[in-house]
Amino acid sequence: MAFETNDQTRATQAIKQLGAIAEYATAKDVRTLENMQGDLQARVTEMSASASASAAAAVAPPAPAHMEGIDPSAMAQIPPTGLQNAHSNCALLSAAQLLAGAPRLAQNIMAKDPVLRSLFQQVYQAQAEGQLVGEKLGDALRARVGELLARDGIGPGSAYAEWILEGNTSNTKQPDILPVLHALLDAGGLTHQFVTECNGATLIDDETGGPRIETEASLGLDLSGGERGLLNLLYHYFVNTAADSGQTTRKQFITAPDDLVLSTHRYGFEGGGHKIGDNLVVPEDFVLCPEFTQQRETVRYELESCAIHHGADGEQGHYTCLRKVGETWYLANDDDVQVVRDPRPFMAQGYVFHYQKVGAAEPAIDSSDPGTSPPQKGDAEPAAPAPTIDSSGSDTLPPPRTCGEVAARVCLLAIWGIGRIAGMTYRGIQASVRVVTDAKKSS
Repeated sequence: MAFETNDQTRATQAIKQLGAIAEYATAKDVRTLENMQGDLQARVTEMSASASASAAAAVAPPAPAHMEGIDPSAMAQIPPTGLQNAHSNCALLSAAQLLAGAPRLAQNIMAKDPVLRSLFQQVYQAQAEGQLVGEKLGDALRARVGELLARDGIGPGSAYAEWILEGNTSNTKQPDILPVLHALLDAGGLTHQFVTECNGATLIDDETGGPRIETEASLGLDLSGGERGLLNLLYHYFVNTAADSGQTTRKQFITAPDDLVLSTHRYGFEGGGHKIGDNLVVPEDFVLCPEFTQQRETVRYELESCAIHHGADGEQGHYTCLRKVGETWYLANDDDVQVVRDPRPFMAQGYVFHYQKVGAAEPAIDSSDPGTSPPQKGDAEPAAPAPTIDSSGSDTLPPPRTCGEVAARVCLLAIWGIGRIAGMTYRGIQASVRVVTDAKKSS
């Protein structure tokens, strides 16, 4: 249905007509009609709003009203869209890609921050239409993240806020993605919550007298000790014994989070400067140790996305985002989005990882799993795979198969399957004939 600009009367009449039709529709059609009513009501609201635009709207223009109701979970099975980058915004765009592919995180962020809601809606609209998102998104996202970080005024957030608010568009300096991601998660009120005990004694909150609740935007995994297995690093995050004092600190989730965000300290705890560029051993799924939650929950997590830093210097380089849609992996490199046949080399270079809770796991757990018991000194995990080398010696993955190649392989598989079925059917008929013949002879 098309409407003229400011034609509120016709829109209102259509809303009433949809309501009347819904009385005679099936349950499934009722939901569709209700969505259409909501769509039209949003247009009416937009029509009646003031025509003057605020300064904030000029920086981050709102998404079209008819897309305001788009649900992030509805986009989870659609390939990511490209985000154009003109002003060294790749860290911001990669963080946006990672969160856009995490429906629960995105939903909470949009519910609490209207400006970010508008920006995410632009991403989802372009994703639904198979279009690129223009470079203004990166600039608007940078402005909003700068405002969020400036509110804190401390630590790396303050430095990054200064970089943003100065309007620096240098293509050589590339800030750390972690302050960006943490600012966005904080805007949605999203943190991991723990209680901690030292040498068996639970830390107490001085004000409440109860267990002290600690929060982290992401679980920071320390690479300085030489460990490169992600599950072993995760174990050491929850159970850590100080080498100098011998004091053992144990953390427990208050409850297993729906979304688990892990960040590796590739630049050390302070960030910037020298980068630890070693490959990591990254599982695509794992079972969380019950000892890591107060309720001793046994849950399974699957890797959905990871942000990757390319370059030897933590203050420069480039960021991309690896995202999973269904069973297919995509690499989002600014406005270029490509299918990835083997995601493991990219995972091995991951910097920030998003795991999504996929339900309860089997109660029986292998005691050798480094996520459930202390890793032993001699234990070795399989080496991370290296990128495929083609005949030209290029250190890149081979291009994905063309549609023609895929179609040919499908046809061959189909022919093979039909042949197998025909063969089994023919052998089945022969066997049946032999049974009848033998029965007649015996009678």
